[in-house]
Order: sequence, then structure tokens, then C-alpha cells
Amino acid sequence: WIEGGPFLAMNIVCAAVYFVWQKQLCTVYPPVFVAASCFAAAALPLGIAQACHGGMSIDHLWVHWCPELVYILGYAVFLITAVNYSVVAWATKETSPTTVTLFTTLQPLFAALLLWQLYGSVPTLGQAIGGLLVAMGLLLFLQPSSMVSIPELNFTAEGSMQQPVRSETAK
Repeated sequence: WIEGGPFLAMNIVCAAVYFVWQKQLCTVYPPVFVAASCFAAAALPLGIAQACHGGMSIDHLWVHWCPELVYILGYAVFLITAVNYSVVAWATKETSPTTVTLFTTLQPLFAALLLWQLYGSVPTLGQAIGGLLVAMGLLLFLQPSSMVSIPELNFTAEGSMQQPVRSETAK
């Protein structure tokens, strides 16, 4: 915990802030623009760090460019990252940050199942139980809203938060 715990905690807090702010921004801007802006904001300090580390000459870059690398990088940037984060931004706009972040817990479950299917690596008992618990938790979360009434946060076009409206069933 001492070596990596603070970074894990920082990641969790930053991801939560990202999704909540993303919801607010998606009420004003298209989800694709919001996702691209977030990546541009994250790439700027990385580019500055690279320039300060050794400049931008080919001798100081971490890799030497070749056509295959350009194709792989293009695939990773445009078809994996840009599309996925745009879809996540759209989902955040259409639902809530809570719903979107809860569904990201399915990624390790599907990665384990894909690893099992492609490479025959059977999940451990702990992984199987954990995946089952995650799936059960999502099923509980997806209960019809008539059974559980939780007020949603609404944002105006100017970005200010409106007070939640309570329904008659929640009183």
C-alpha cells in the first residue's frame, strides 16, 4: 500500500472527477469534442515533459518510427482510444457518471473471459467469484427505478447544477 496506494487513490479520485465533469461538459458540447479535449489536455504536459527530457530529435525519442509502428499507433489512437472514449462520453451524457463507471468494472471480467477463450488460461477461483460478484452488483444496480428512487443531478446549459426534483414515490 505504501508504494502504490496513494497513486491508486489519486487515480480513483481523478477518474470520479473526470466522469462528473464530463457529464457537465456533455450538456454543452458534443461527447466526441469532450473526449478529444480531455486527451489534448493530458497530452500537453506529456509533450512538455518529453521536450524537457531530451528534446524532440529522433535520437531522444523512445522509439524509431517505421511504417508498421505508424499503423499500429494509428489503430490504437483512432479505433481503440478515440472511439471508446467518445462512446464513454456519449454514455455519460445519456445516463449518469455512476452508471458509466459501474460498467467499467466489467472490463477485467471480460478480459479474463477473453484470455480463457483465446489462450486457455482458466480464471482462478478468486477471479471467478469476483467476476460473479461484480455481475451481481450490476444486476442490483439495474433494478427498475420504481423500486429505488435516487435523485439525478441536472446541469443547465451554463454549467450550473439544478436542484434535484423529488418524485411523489420518493417522498
